Formats: sequence, structure tokens, C-alpha cells
Amino acid sequence: MLKNLIKFWLDAVIAVTFSLLFTPEITSLPFHEIASIILGFVFIIHILLNINWVIGLSKKLFSKTIKNRAKFTYLLNLILFIDMLIIMVSGLLISKVLLPDFRYFTNINWMPIHIVSSIVGLFIVGIHIGLHWNWIKQMGSRFPKFAKLFPFHKPTRRVVSSIMLIIGTVAFLVQVPKVVLLTPAIFSNEASFQFKDGHRDEPIIEDGREFNPPIEDMQDLLNRGDGEFSHRDGGERHRGEFSLTQLFFFIPIVIIYCAIVGAIAFYTYLVEKRLIKRKIKTS
Repeated sequence: MLKNLIKFWLDAVIAVTFSLLFTPEITSLPFHEIASIILGFVFIIHILLNINWVIGLSKKLFSKTIKNRAKFTYLLNLILFIDMLIIMVSGLLISKVLLPDFRYFTNINWMPIHIVSSIVGLFIVGIHIGLHWNWIKQMGSRFPKFAKLFPFHKPTRRVVSSIMLIIGTVAFLVQVPKVVLLTPAIFSNEASFQFKDGHRDEPIIEDGREFNPPIEDMQDLLNRGDGEFSHRDGGERHRGEFSLTQLFFFIPIVIIYCAIVGAIAFYTYLVEKRLIKRKIKTS
């Protein structure tokens, strides 16, 4: 029982923290990197809590006695684990705060790899939650006082849920062009995507001055979508320090990205439910 409670709250922490990592331009780069390290440790703890399930299923993965759902869940978790490793490694290799001198394999385009793998991770986490939705509801029912924080009547809950579903669906579709745009950049050898010691190999000319924009400007390029970079002071982008005023922006960020995860979880749960009904009818 205690183990399930720990897993439940760890999942909640992972979901909220992961959602805050998609907007470093708002939450600040220091918060982004520090929270990412913390999230990595929490993710490892999550794996260790399920280590018996992982080992047991690994030994019998190709057995006919194992249901296809369990095999799919195992494969999904394996992909999520690999994706999280890619996110963490690429994040360390483009770090500008904690490890600014940690530069290896500079011929690889780590920034697009980091962003694409993060969006893919968001999608996989949503599927993961959808597959475990019944367990989440069961664990959530053990906290009736928490439910009182949302004193909505049933019709209102449906309206709120529908709005969140729309927000999550639209917000996720907005992420798709980023993946389409950046996936070719991962395999590109063009100078515009090459970085060395945290800067581009070739300088960029702006306002008659030559400078190398720092690596995190790739995110600015994606956010702007107009092929230009954000304001710079003397050729160097202001990294931004964390302040208490930024806490006010955390709530909408959490809502939007948790809505994305929730929307993907809902569609996963819906698909699985229909597959189960179809299986019952054919049996």
C-alpha cells in the first residue's frame, strides 16, 4: 500500500515537473537545468520501485502466457527509458548553467535531438498514463479531501474536462510542426545546426556585427518561427535569472502541458476500451 502511494505521488511529481521543462524562456534556464537533474533522480527512483515487475517480465517476455497488453506496456516503458536517457544526455551536452564546459561530440546536433526527444517523451508519458488510468483513479479515490479542492458538480466537471481536452489536443498539435522541422536538423551537417563549445561553428552577421549566438537560441528560433533570433545585448543573449514573479507563469504552463498529457492519456484509454469491447464481442 505504501509503495503504491509513493509511486502515485512520484508520477504526479514527474508529470508536473516535466511540464515545466518545456518553457525555459519563462521558467528560466537555471530552473530548467536544476529541475531536469532532480527529475532524473525521481525517474530512477520510479524505475527502482518497479524493478521486480521489470525483471520478472523481462525473463518471460516472449512467453505465450504473457498478455499482449503487458508486452506492449513493457515495450512502451523501455522506449520511454531510452527517450529519457537521450533527453538527459543531450541536456547535459548543451548545458549553459550547471555544466557550461561539458562539450563532447560537438559534431552532433544535440539541441534538435533534445527538443524532439522531449516532445516524444511527452507523447509517451501520455500513453503511459492512459494505460494505467484505472489504477490512477483507484489511487486517487483514496484522497477524498483532495477531491474537495475541486468542488465542481458533474455537469461542470464535464465542461471543464472538455475544455482541458480541447486545450491539450490543440497544444499537442502545435508541437507536431516542431518535430517535423527539427527531425531533419538532427541529421543535417549544415553550419546553421552545428555547435562547438556552446556556439555555432560559423558566425552570424546582424546589424553589421559578427557574433556566435549561444546554443539555447535554437529554442528561440522555434518559438518565433520567423527565422530570426530574439534580442541580444552585445551579441550575447540574456539567460534570465529565476525570480518569484515567474511563479505566476508556472500555473498556466502546468495546465497547458498537463492538458497535453491528459489528452493523450484520454485517447489512449478510449482506444484501449474500444479494443477490449471488440475483443469481447468476437470471443
